[in-house]
Amino acid sequence: MLKAFFIHVRNPHGHGAGSQPPPALTSHQTEWAIETAMAWIKNLVRRS
Repeated sequence: MLKAFFIHVRNPHGHGAGSQPPPALTSHQTEWAIETAMAWIKNLVRRS
């Protein structure tokens, strides 16, 4: 799910949209992305 979402936000060579303008995300989409990433990080920390 994260990969499908962030494939449109990241370029294949690093962070950001590359040479294209960054995608316009709504505040709801931005909040969802942040909350989801935080949940994944929290889960990874618990596993280590």
